[in-house]
Amino acid sequence: MNNRGFIGLIGLLLAVAFISVLAYFVFTKYFGKPTGMDQGTQEIANEAGIDTTSQTSILDSVKSTIKDVDKAQQENGYN
Repeated sequence: MNNRGFIGLIGLLLAVAFISVLAYFVFTKYFGKPTGMDQGTQEIANEAGIDTTSQTSILDSVKSTIKDVDKAQQENGYN
């Protein structure tokens, strides 16, 4: 058996194993907290009426809140 080829194959397998373990930890951390917020920030956002279940719902809630504030300002003559 060719030793250089065998060592290259072992190195390749170790690199694939390392990348797989790294990807596992990154994905579990990323999908564990879909919003990426810590507990304190999430509580404050919930008190403000922002849905923090997913990143898309956060964006939709903030857009809705901004539109409501803009509408209230226009009704009160601030714009």
